[in-house]
Amino acid sequence: AFEGLSRADQARLFVDINQNQKRVSPNLLWDLKEDIYAGTNDPDLRCELIISKIGKALASCEESPLFRSVDVPSLPHLAPSAPVTLNTLCYTIQKSGILGSDYYQALSLPVDEAVSLISTGLMTHFSFFAENMKEDWRKGKSGFTRSSNGVASLIWLFRQALHYLNYHESSH
Repeated sequence: AFEGLSRADQARLFVDINQNQKRVSPNLLWDLKEDIYAGTNDPDLRCELIISKIGKALASCEESPLFRSVDVPSLPHLAPSAPVTLNTLCYTIQKSGILGSDYYQALSLPVDEAVSLISTGLMTHFSFFAENMKEDWRKGKSGFTRSSNGVASLIWLFRQALHYLNYHESSH
């Protein structure tokens, strides 16, 4: 990046970058991971790629109860005042360990198959709450179930259900 610049220009550029840099928002980072990690063979980065794509699928699929409810920087037309951020979805999926425990055996699948499998499971899970708690769901961030905290809680509940079913199956 500094090739062809004088030492003084290099120094000015270095100071300018480091003095004026701004932190990249976690929401934007999750949005970029789909592009940055495409084709990676690193297992940890592959998990982040899958999680990013799951978050975007939940946000942009018309069949998803979270359609037009998630702030995705590269898709601002979908949800200009969304109650949930892509960061909330992705960070919670990551921390819940849904992929780490590999309840779906998704880590051995091609990326798009893993994304489809897990996002379909989450859409079904969210649909249950959207249908059975309609009044609260419609409130978005004014309610609980479709707010950032509500969606994060529902992801953890999903993980616990998978954990229980996996344990119950393996013990019988």
